[in-house]
Amino acid sequence: MLAAAVALGLTIHVAGSETRAGRLRDRWDATVEVVVAGHDLEVGDVVTADDLASETRPAALVPPGSLTERPTAQLRATTHIPGGEPILESRLAEAGASSSTVPTGQVAVAVEVSGPLPTLAVGDRVDLLAGAGATSDALLPGADTGVSAVVVAPDSMVLEVGEDEPAATLTVAVPAARATDVAAALLSGPVTVVLRPA
Repeated sequence: MLAAAVALGLTIHVAGSETRAGRLRDRWDATVEVVVAGHDLEVGDVVTADDLASETRPAALVPPGSLTERPTAQLRATTHIPGGEPILESRLAEAGASSSTVPTGQVAVAVEVSGPLPTLAVGDRVDLLAGAGATSDALLPGADTGVSAVVVAPDSMVLEVGEDEPAATLTVAVPAARATDVAAALLSGPVTVVLRPA
């Protein structure tokens, strides 16, 4: 009886292993046509069909959410996408009339800057500083002047750089939860833009 039970257990185990192996083999044998980046794409880059390529790859190696057809609309990259990497739908956004790309969970805010503005490009990361009366968790005390500044929007991504005179308008993406603080800071006084190191 014991020998029979052991033999039955081994048979079930082998059958289960063969079934799992079969499923894995099927996944590797199955292929799917996926859209990949034809070259490195940077944040804010306009993405057209000419920037993309189609490749056939094992289904097991294709991440969920990958595009299987080239988009017809003009899009923009919301993150860096290395050449040859499958294009995920979540890493692209429609290029609107303002040429802005707003990542998921963030909102676009237009900031009017009347003072000096560092040389900026789409995709740069900046801190927005306001007077100490603004609301934020970060306070930067002045070294000698006694004037303090508040970081109302740290590590914000530049979406668009305007060239209006006499004040430049900068569009940045900020977390939706901080939008009210940024708006209050804009109403309370001038905002300083600080370029973060790459």
